[in-house]
Order: sequence, then structure tokens, then C-alpha cells
Amino acid sequence: MTFARIATVFACSYFAAFAGSSDLHKVPLALELKLNDLTVRGSRFVAELGIQVEKRPVSFRIGVRNINSTGQTIDLFKSGNNVEARWSDPNDKMGLITRSTLNAGEEQTVIIRLLPTAAEVNAPTVTLSSAGAIAASIAVSYRIDLAEKTRKTGGAYWSPLGLEGQILLGKAHYKLCTGAAPLGYHLNPDSIDIHAKSERDDHPRNCGLSYMECRPEPVEDGDVCYDLYIQGHWKAANLDHDDENDAIKVDVDLQATYVLDGSTFRLLAVDSNDSLRAPSRQSIR
Repeated sequence: MTFARIATVFACSYFAAFAGSSDLHKVPLALELKLNDLTVRGSRFVAELGIQVEKRPVSFRIGVRNINSTGQTIDLFKSGNNVEARWSDPNDKMGLITRSTLNAGEEQTVIIRLLPTAAEVNAPTVTLSSAGAIAASIAVSYRIDLAEKTRKTGGAYWSPLGLEGQILLGKAHYKLCTGAAPLGYHLNPDSIDIHAKSERDDHPRNCGLSYMECRPEPVEDGDVCYDLYIQGHWKAANLDHDDENDAIKVDVDLQATYVLDGSTFRLLAVDSNDSLRAPSRQSIR
């Protein structure tokens, strides 16, 4: 079984690099950043993208509002080979898509596009600057994992002896489950597969025969469960054969596939608690 390579990209390394910079103490403008109904103020932000699939592009939009009394020209810079940033509707006279002028009180939108990779050591970051000084920075945090995860379970199960199975004990009963869905994933119901085969071909037992039942239970939290009922073999003696009273071994395999949920992210102000509205999440496309 191959395990997913997990890579978490933290914003801390970027912010630490600027902790001693005097530029952060000379911010020429104040900005509000907005994601849907979440509006925050500050100079250092983190966009948390949760679980992402390696090399599957994602993009999101962040509103930027100039809350100064005068217009400001804001340039976008990026740090990291796997991130791009541009204004959605730039108004630069030279046609630059990374520069736009915001009038006092005006809001414009920044589009950030990311190609998640486990090779990144530092957080990919987008920096907003005016007149050469840093006004705000947005570090992007995410974790790499698989688009799908398949769980397999099962083993060897025995029926009771045939005489017991028919007269005393009925069928042997077992429960087989995959376990709850992995965090951040949901069950693909079309992927559920159960297979049973008895060790002896002369006494077949599988989910489609009358001597065995594989009864599904209602799925809760992505946990796929089956009740297994296995009957033994018994045949009374007669002129052609001796008495047969056998327990039957059956190998059962159950598997189900779980798909990564639609990714979400949160916008956090690291250096401010000034949240103007309730927090929210936006789906990544």
C-alpha cells in the first residue's frame, strides 16, 4: 500500500524573514482584505487552503480596499515558483496586470493562482506594496494529499460445523467495516465492492449463494459495513457416502474509495484581531 506524501507549507518562515524589517513600520497605506463575508485589517495575512492535490491548480480571489483618504498605486509581487498574482481589472497606463491604482475607499480584486507542490520549503507569498514599501503580505498555507483514498479490509471467516449450522447455531455471523471516512474526504458510493470465495470449491460460499449472505448496513460517516452470515455443510450418511459435517472457510474482501472534499480556505490576519464580519470559507476552484 502506498501512503500519501504529506507536505504542510507554513507561513511562519516568510514572516520571520521580515520580522526585523523597518519597512513594516513604515506602511504608507491601510488596507482591508476581504474574502466573501470576511473582512480583516492588518499587514500580514494567511490564506489557509487545507488539503490540496499536488500539481492540481487552484485559484481564489481576495478583495483589497484602500481605506486611506487618498488614492494609492499598489504593486503585486510574488515569492515562490508555484504562485502567480494579478489584479482582475487593472488600470495601469502601461498595461501591467500586477499594478493598479485604487481611489480612496475603492475596492479591487486580486486573483491568486497556485500550483501546489510538496517541493516548496517556504510559504508561497503575495506581497502588496506602494511606493516601494510593503503594505501587506499574504502567505498561502496548504497540505498535500491524495485526490482519492481506497480502504481495503477483510480476511478469513469460518462457518460453524454443518450440523450445528443447520440445527443448533444457524449461520455464523460476522460484521465487516471499512471505518469512517478519512478527515476531509467523502465516500464514493459507486466504489463499494465486496467479494467472498470459499476455500473449497465443492462447498461454494459467496455473497450470491443461498448458503451465505452479505447484508449491507446503512452507511454512517462514510463507514461501510456488511453483516456476513455463513452456513456450514452437513449431509446425512446414506448408501453412497459417509456422514459429512464440515466448517467452511471463506475469504472476504471489502473495499471502498473516498474522494477529497471540495477544498475550502480561510483568510486570517496574523497581526490583527480586527475582524469586521463573521468568518467564512470560500471553495477553491
